[in-house]
Amino acid sequence: MRGARARALVLLLLLTLAAALAQGHLSGLPPIECPNAVAVPGQPSRVRCEEGLESKTSAALPLGVRRSLGLHTDLNSLTAEDLESLAGIGPKLARQVVEERTRRGGFESVDELAQVKGIGPARLAALRVVLEPPGR
Repeated sequence: MRGARARALVLLLLLTLAAALAQGHLSGLPPIECPNAVAVPGQPSRVRCEEGLESKTSAALPLGVRRSLGLHTDLNSLTAEDLESLAGIGPKLARQVVEERTRRGGFESVDELAQVKGIGPARLAALRVVLEPPGR
């Protein structure tokens, strides 16, 4: 009986995700029922519908949720807190990454993280799994 319940829960989760994708909630685009969406000033991952309602795009999902769904994250959009939630990144290293990103005006490639002291080949390989450069 446990196996059947687990399969039912997985099926329900998949159907819920499929419905969210069909409505545009996880695609990074405004939902279909919000055709006249405009960006909320100062919050690029949020849109405001004509009626004044706000809707989150996939970029606004918490980092843990994005990782659970297998979605990549733009390295240039992460806060120090977001970076700390990644395996092997503590507060000091997160600050160093943010400082290097600010100094460079943004990262063009995840590989540029190798220039941050404390990020070697193994840590860089692990970060590549969850990060993507902007525009990819």
